[in-house]
Amino acid sequence: MNMKKRTKNVLKAFIAAVTVAALSYTFTFTNVSIVNAAKTAVEKTTKTSTVKKAAVKTTSKVMEAKAGVVKKTDERTGEVNDKLLSEINSLRASKGLGELKMDSTLVSIAGTRSEEASEKWSHERPNGEQGIDMIDSTRWRGENLSYVVYPGYEGSEKEQDKVVEKMFDSLVASPTHYDNMVFGNFTKIGIATDITETSEGTKLTTAYMFSN
Repeated sequence: MNMKKRTKNVLKAFIAAVTVAALSYTFTFTNVSIVNAAKTAVEKTTKTSTVKKAAVKTTSKVMEAKAGVVKKTDERTGEVNDKLLSEINSLRASKGLGELKMDSTLVSIAGTRSEEASEKWSHERPNGEQGIDMIDSTRWRGENLSYVVYPGYEGSEKEQDKVVEKMFDSLVASPTHYDNMVFGNFTKIGIATDITETSEGTKLTTAYMFSN
C-alpha cells in the first residue's frame, strides 16, 4: 500500500471514530435545553445457556453535577411513566404486536434501576451485577435506560409531555432500544423515573425493564 493511500485510509478511520464518539442527543425548544441519552441491553437465559440478544454502550459521557445533588420523589413525573408506556404500545400496535402490560414486580425493579442509573450511567449496577440480572433468568429480559436534563423543570403537564417526547424519540432513533420496544417475546414491562436536582437542572432518569 503506498503512503498516500495509507494516509487516506487512516484519515477515513479517524473521521469515522470522531463521528461515533460525537453521538448524543441535545434538543432546544422555547429556550429550554434538554440533554438526552440512552442505553439498552436484552438477553434470554436458560438454566444451561445464556444468549445475548442486543447490547449497546453509550459514547456520551453522563453530565455530572458540579454542586450538591438533591433527590426528590414527587408528582413531577406523575404522567411520564404512563405516557411512555402508551407511546411504546402505540409503536407495537403499528407493528401488529400485542401491548405490554405494566407489571408491579418489574416496576419495582425499574424503580431501583432508575435511581442507580441516575448515579451510575451504566447497565452495570453498583454491586457489579447487570441490571437485567434482577429479572428471573429463565425468562426473556431486557433493559432500556434514558435520561434528560431539563433546566427550570417544574413538572407541568406540558413539561412532562416534552420529556416523554424527547425520551421516546431518542429510543426510537436507536436500533437497539427500538428492538427492545418491538421485541415480540416481551409481554410485560416496568417503567420508573427517578428525579434528581443538579446544578445543571432537573435530571429525569427512566428505566424500562422488559420480560414475559
